[in-house]
Amino acid sequence: MISFERTEFECPECGFVLRQPIKDNKHEILMLTCSKCASIYDLSYEPGTDEKRIFVAFIAKDRETGREHELKRVYDEETD
Repeated sequence: MISFERTEFECPECGFVLRQPIKDNKHEILMLTCSKCASIYDLSYEPGTDEKRIFVAFIAKDRETGREHELKRVYDEETD
């Protein structure tokens, strides 16, 4: 199983704080973008529930092959 370090990032465009894995033992993260203001993201609902999810994507490079690809992680949206 891959373990991730977790940290927070603030989006320079809209100020939204991202909580994401930033590296693991297989991938080098090349680019992070915001799940609130970036157009490649969308908010959707988990099937069968009313729970809103944020789909977070970022570009990574595989350390073994050197191939760049998109990784996606899903996080629950915090509600008040």
